[in-house]
Amino acid sequence: MLANEDVIIRLALAVLVGALIGLEREKTKHAAGLRTHLLVCIGSTLITLTSIDMFPQNPAPITAAIITGIGFLGAYGQ
Repeated sequence: MLANEDVIIRLALAVLVGALIGLEREKTKHAAGLRTHLLVCIGSTLITLTSIDMFPQNPAPITAAIITGIGFLGAYGQ
């Protein structure tokens, strides 16, 4: 089980990275901007942390599903 501090640090990093990517995308006038990237980063992090907590031996299948979902979002945005 992950400690509360680990969860908070990982979520904070997800917010930071999502915000940086989103701001850059808004600056260059792309369709998916700050809000979209923040939601994707936070959602992916929460699902991955839940997967690690629920299935500590093998969290990979749920993480692979996240990658597939983000691929669909990328294809839709093009």
